[in-house]
Amino acid sequence: MFVIKKITQEHISQLCALEESLFDSDNYPISKRAFRYHIKKNNLILGAFEKGSLIGYSLVFNYKKSARIYSIAIDKNHQRKGIGQKILQEIIYIVRENKINNIFLEVRIDNVNAINAYKKNGFKELKRLQNYYLDGADGIKMELCLED
Repeated sequence: MFVIKKITQEHISQLCALEESLFDSDNYPISKRAFRYHIKKNNLILGAFEKGSLIGYSLVFNYKKSARIYSIAIDKNHQRKGIGQKILQEIIYIVRENKINNIFLEVRIDNVNAINAYKKNGFKELKRLQNYYLDGADGIKMELCLED
């Protein structure tokens, strides 16, 4: 069983270890300094914890009327167990509670599981992003409109 809670400075070491285990240097993992900045700036960073260990996280940038999901990352040993889905649902709940109208994200075109999960939660494809990733892969920009 896991719990989702807001990441604080005390979680930085676990956060960096998870990030480095999932993203090699060619994919620009988020640095310890950047995570500290985002926590201090009060961007939304949620963590999924199991028995005190961080097994997943999300980083969401807050703007005046929109939010951008920058990253949702789940430990390789815990993927496909619904953790990402629960984090996404919590993001949507928090963003809606803060009266933000739209959530945007970019996703690799070959990440079919993530694309399907986003669509299941109401996200719509806006456009294809040519050569968006460092390895030349295309991306898809998606949006969830929360206005009534």
